[in-house]
Amino acid sequence: MSMAFIAHAGRVQIAGVRAALGRPPEASPGCGSLSINVELAPFSSADWRPGRAPELVSTVSERLHRVLLGSPAGGPASTSGRGPVLALQQLCVSEGKAAWALTLDVYILVADGAVFDAVLLSAVAALIGTQVLLDFLVIHSGSK
Repeated sequence: MSMAFIAHAGRVQIAGVRAALGRPPEASPGCGSLSINVELAPFSSADWRPGRAPELVSTVSERLHRVLLGSPAGGPASTSGRGPVLALQQLCVSEGKAAWALTLDVYILVADGAVFDAVLLSAVAALIGTQVLLDFLVIHSGSK
């Protein structure tokens, strides 16, 4: 639904967001959902080995989740004093009836140096593009 391509200082990432409208989870009827997938291309780093993703992928994925959605249950609280980038309540169309389920896919194509800043930039850019489109769809469908 929305994509972002970031190439800066030896780092190249592509982020894309897919959206599906469905019923919200029963545990949180006023919220949508966001799934985050991070993948490292085989040609992106000398650390890549077949079979198992390098530690970089899990580290980037966990940090991205923490920044975008806030700290996970039981995880360390943010020291910045800021809330999450995306509040899942923003994805609710009709409480208990309809909410957006987003999937954020980030592909690290070149992992030369510090990767997280470019990953975060591409993820936020893709989410911003998605938010604009979702607002347009909701307004023009008469739901809100």
